[in-house]
Amino acid sequence: MGPGRFLPVTLSGTRNVTGYAVRGADGRTRIALVEKDDTAAGPVHVDLAVGSRSERAEVVHLTGPSLTSAQGIAVQGASVDRGGHLDRRPGDRVTVHNGTLSLDLAAGSAVIIAVGGRECENPDQSTDESVPGAA
Repeated sequence: MGPGRFLPVTLSGTRNVTGYAVRGADGRTRIALVEKDDTAAGPVHVDLAVGSRSERAEVVHLTGPSLTSAQGIAVQGASVDRGGHLDRRPGDRVTVHNGTLSLDLAAGSAVIIAVGGRECENPDQSTDESVPGAA
């Protein structure tokens, strides 16, 4: 998630989801969502309020075969090789509609969502002053 200022995250629902948010010095807000149910459970739908100024976001997925797996863990589909190297793959680009980002979070997985800043927004907008929350 990187260094920055922690932001409040409000979650509601019946699933075992935890969220954290950090606003970095680069102007990007990064939100980590962790779905802690067994991987046999179905995905949970998440609507994330990221503010009306956000237009796009980037989502990086962390997945594995089970909650206790030591092998088969992947970040954006890539696994760490025997030499300890992880090929960095770009996150999925998603569109924010009316200040809300919607996604399905697989059971037993996590995502890091980045909004704001030059990499996700219009190049003329370098910061996003919204505070995220999930419902």
